[in-house]
Amino acid sequence: MPIIAAYGRKVGWGGERIVAEARRLGLGYRRTDMLSDVRAYLGRERARPAALAIPKKYHPSTSHFAQSEFDIKRKYQAAVEFRGRNIVTGEKMTHTVYMEYDQLPTVGELESEAVQRWGEEYRARLDMEIEDYRFTGGYYRA
Repeated sequence: MPIIAAYGRKVGWGGERIVAEARRLGLGYRRTDMLSDVRAYLGRERARPAALAIPKKYHPSTSHFAQSEFDIKRKYQAAVEFRGRNIVTGEKMTHTVYMEYDQLPTVGELESEAVQRWGEEYRARLDMEIEDYRFTGGYYRA
């Protein structure tokens, strides 16, 4: 199945399309397995642990990002992961905010922009109370 996920990301398909194509071919492909395969294909999980250790006053380097096989508009796409709880149900939630840059700011500036963007775009839509957030890496265009 990883070949379907890799091909799907290369041609620009989203997660739902990849799963739909696998089903169309008569294959069962759980969404969670597909997302894991896509992350492995893109190298996202290799970049994440190193990104978590960067102090806020430093700029991340290309080694903290996975090379992107799909099209991103700018040179870098940074990810900040928010963790918290659903306001209504109390269930734990995570959500990742992606931002694109040609020149990377410091980790602290990345996180500040993500918090601002969270308030403008995501807060009302997700009903999530934030407990923690951190820069987790991202992608770069070669």
